[in-house]
Amino acid sequence: MTEASELLPAEGTLAELPMAELLVRLDRAAFSGTLEVTASHRRNVVVLAAGHATKVRLAVPIEMLGRLLIEQGLVGAEQVESTAARQAAAGGRLGDLLVAAGAVDRAAIDRALADQLRRRLLRLFLLPAAGWRLVPETDLLTERGGAPQPLDLLAVLADGVRSSHSVDTLEGLMLEALAGRTATAAVGPDLGRLQLTPQEQSACRYLARGDWGATVFRAIPAEHRHALLVAAYCLHVTGQLRFSTTVARASVTPLPPVGWSPSVPPPATPAPRIAPSSVPPSRPEAEAPDAARAADDGSEPVAGPDREAEAQLLGAYERLGRQTYYELLGVPPDATPDALKAAYLERVKRCHPDRAVRLGLAQHRSKLEAIVLQVREAFETLSDPEARAKYDARLAGTTETTAEQVGEMIDRALAAERAYQMAVMFERQHRLDEAQQQADEALRLQPEQGEFLCMSLWLQAVRRPANAAVNDLVPGMTEAAGRVVSHERAQMQTARLLQRAGRSREALDYFRRVLRRNPQNVDAAREVRLVELRQSKQQAEPAGGGGLFGRLFGKKDK
Repeated sequence: MTEASELLPAEGTLAELPMAELLVRLDRAAFSGTLEVTASHRRNVVVLAAGHATKVRLAVPIEMLGRLLIEQGLVGAEQVESTAARQAAAGGRLGDLLVAAGAVDRAAIDRALADQLRRRLLRLFLLPAAGWRLVPETDLLTERGGAPQPLDLLAVLADGVRSSHSVDTLEGLMLEALAGRTATAAVGPDLGRLQLTPQEQSACRYLARGDWGATVFRAIPAEHRHALLVAAYCLHVTGQLRFSTTVARASVTPLPPVGWSPSVPPPATPAPRIAPSSVPPSRPEAEAPDAARAADDGSEPVAGPDREAEAQLLGAYERLGRQTYYELLGVPPDATPDALKAAYLERVKRCHPDRAVRLGLAQHRSKLEAIVLQVREAFETLSDPEARAKYDARLAGTTETTAEQVGEMIDRALAAERAYQMAVMFERQHRLDEAQQQADEALRLQPEQGEFLCMSLWLQAVRRPANAAVNDLVPGMTEAAGRVVSHERAQMQTARLLQRAGRSREALDYFRRVLRRNPQNVDAAREVRLVELRQSKQQAEPAGGGGLFGRLFGKKDK
């Protein structure tokens, strides 16, 4: 095995060494230590052991465990929120607390943690301008527990490339790799680790049938080009392509002239030798103007724009994201696989990007590409029975609020609660400026939460000089406390603020409110007792002779 020092520099950028290639090198070097990926001064951390990822911490907290469990229907949102609040107050791990409470079993937690690790690692593919550095043999996340099973880096490779690289980007990378040469796929054992889709596996078999060059990516229907490019790029970065110069090409079996599609099976016998001239020649787009390029169906281009087709195109584009997959394909929810395939092919033909040129709508080509991408996603999801069942379940339970929206709400709620608990901790440590920042962050995330506003206003008061007025804070404090009458800390903060503003009678009402809910609150009990003692002493003093002066100068009765 090549030494890690030979495979990996200490630092670099993802522009120079893309994430896919970096992960392959980490795998080949069996790297153990920490990978730091920094973008816009935000640091993401990946801990690895023997070339497998064990922990990932992102600069922006996403893919939270609670959200994943909710998405999978394993636990309710209320259960997650209440458990997260206990976690923030008393510590511990959310998964352990949920298991202890009987809300979910350990196996489900382990599966969710593995999914979380995978999703977070995939997020790093979306940081093309980031810099990275390696810290060998060092775990910079010692405070965090690792996933139950380390993650094979190659297992996320295809998914990361597929979700982060467009057709044009991948074609550019492959043209750079080919550099005028030809290639053939020498499929090795790493192929099984890549977790390719069936279409991408078929593309790999096609690329292994013989010698090919840059023309192969233009010799296939556009709807299959992305899958072919994903397969080719993954084979390239994992070292499963063999390159040869044009001179040596005659000694290599070329690809058949037919363009690849997912339905092309691997050949039962070796492909026949075909002269290189039979491979469809490359034609750079610059050689022919867009308006003169023929469409896939062979029809002639038109001179002017088709306004009716343009209106249909723009309408379809505007509806993206608001339609279900069934509506997008124009099929009923009980559509058969054959009906799905027919609808998919019809939609792709109608929305093919080359159609924009033929109809004089070249400026809308990107919109058609977006429509085709969504149609492909719909077809692939509904064609997979397991994926279709999950999608149908989501449709049945999220008619008003999508799963993504629910997840975002949960993430914001958990982040706000964490910020609030940090504010409480900092206040106890008399780190008032830091407490104020955390309280304001909680309030920003969830401005409707009364306890967050009470905390922010109380901290504003205690950060003022002891003799400074605080009356301007009272209206907002009492209004916020009225929203959370059962929140003990918010009611105590309101009482304290009223005390400081000289409104002791109103403060007493809040102290008593706290005691009614929690008779064990020592601070509230002391304040109520002091007020009651003062009142009883005033009632016991004799009229006209009470007080200190009455005792010192009053005459004794004879």
